[in-house]
Amino acid sequence: MDDSGAILCQLSALKDMLDQVNEEIEANFQITRDIESEIVKCSEFERTLAVRESELMKTMYMFQFEIKGLMAMNGNETFSNFLMFHTFIPCESLEHTFVTSLR
Repeated sequence: MDDSGAILCQLSALKDMLDQVNEEIEANFQITRDIESEIVKCSEFERTLAVRESELMKTMYMFQFEIKGLMAMNGNETFSNFLMFHTFIPCESLEHTFVTSLR
């Protein structure tokens, strides 16, 4: 009888350890789900930024085209000279703003 009591005590201890391991595994699953959720949010934000970058680049090229057309029609040498020494350069940052720099 003492042997069966010792075996039941060991089984109970093993079950407690198994329950603890299962709780840790579930906690790790939750952390993994949280990380995956953040990755999805970042991917969506990245797509939004890519669309915005595309829109800004399109706008920049339209403005450059319009400015060159106005220069060709107007022939204003002062304005033309100003634009010759300034170039629009897209920044490689998340904001993708545009700066002017002297050549």
